Amino acid sequence: MNDKGVAEDYFFDTFLMLTAFSPYKGSLGRYYDWTAGSRPGTLQDWKWAMDRVFEKDIQLDGLEAAVEQVSGDLKDPGKKVNVYLTLPFPDPQSKDFGDFNGDGTVKNLESLDTRKALIRWYVDTMTARFEQQKYKHLRLSGFYWLQKDLDMTVAGEQESVKYASEYLRQRGMRLGWTPWFGARERGNGQRLGFDFSAIQPDHYSDENSTMARVEETADIAYANEAGVEVEFDQRMIDLPRYRQAFYNYLITGVKKQFMNDALIAYYQDIYALYDLYHSEFPAAKQMYTDIYKFAKGKFTAPIGSFAGRVVDRDGNGIAGATLTDQGGNVVAADVYGRFE
Repeated sequence: MNDKGVAEDYFFDTFLMLTAFSPYKGSLGRYYDWTAGSRPGTLQDWKWAMDRVFEKDIQLDGLEAAVEQVSGDLKDPGKKVNVYLTLPFPDPQSKDFGDFNGDGTVKNLESLDTRKALIRWYVDTMTARFEQQKYKHLRLSGFYWLQKDLDMTVAGEQESVKYASEYLRQRGMRLGWTPWFGARERGNGQRLGFDFSAIQPDHYSDENSTMARVEETADIAYANEAGVEVEFDQRMIDLPRYRQAFYNYLITGVKKQFMNDALIAYYQDIYALYDLYHSEFPAAKQMYTDIYKFAKGKFTAPIGSFAGRVVDRDGNGIAGATLTDQGGNVVAADVYGRFE
C-alpha cells in the first residue's frame, strides 16, 4: 500500500486462518496437564473454532473484502488467493469428545479409527461450509496441522497425520505444518506425511537466542527441503531487541538464500502489518517496506560498521590488538587501542 492507502502490488499469495484457542478452555492442540484451567479438547471447542472462521464481516469475509479492494486497485478483478484452514489436533487424551457424526454415541479419541473419522468429518464439513460461501477471491487449498510437534511415542499419532494428508490429497488439497524449533521431528515433515512444512526458529520470542538460531533453522530446513517461518509482532515498533530479532530473520534469509529459494511462512500475531503501515514512526514504515521487499525476494541486507576500543584492566588502550569477525576479516587497533 502506498502512503495514500492505494495498493500498488500484491503482498502474499496464501493466507492461513489460524484458530489456536477456544473460550471454553478445551485445548485445540495437545493437552498438557500443567496448563492451568485447560482440559483435553472436545466437540464444543472444535465447533467454536469452526464457526469462528465464518463469522460475518471478519475472518474469511474480511479477507474476501480485502482481496476485492486490492484487486480493484490493481485492475485485476479475477484475482484469487489461497486459503488454509486450521485442523485442530485430534488428541487421544480426549476420552469424552462428543458426538461429532450424529450417531448418538460420545466418542473416545483413544481409538485411531475414531480420530481418522473425526479428521474426515472435519475436512468434509469445513470444505462444504467454505464452498457454500461462494467466495469470489478465495480458493481453499488445504488445512494446517495445528500441533507444532509430533510425538512418535504416542501410538497412532504419525498415522493420524498420514491419514489427514492422504485424505486431503484425494480431495485435491494439501496438509501443511510449522513445527517449533524444539520439536524433535522438526526436520522430518515430508517423511512424516506433510505436504510441506516451515520450521519456526522461535528466535523472536526467545530472548536467550541469537541470530545463530535463525541460521541453524535455515540449515535444517535446507537439508530437509522444508521452509522457514519469519516471526514478528507489534513489539518491534517500540523495542529495539525485537526490531533486531526481526531483522535477523531477513538478514539470514539473504545470507542463507531462503528468501528466494524456499517456502516462507510469516507469523505476524494479528495486527502487526496493519500497525506498521499506520504507524507514524519512520522505523515502522521501513519495516513494512522491508517485509514487502523480502516477500518479493528483493530485500538487501544492511551492511554496517562496528567501532570500538580495546583496553586492558586499567582502561589503557592496547595498541596493535587484532580482531577477527565471523567472515574472517581482520583489523588491528591503533596506538590508542581504537579500531573500526
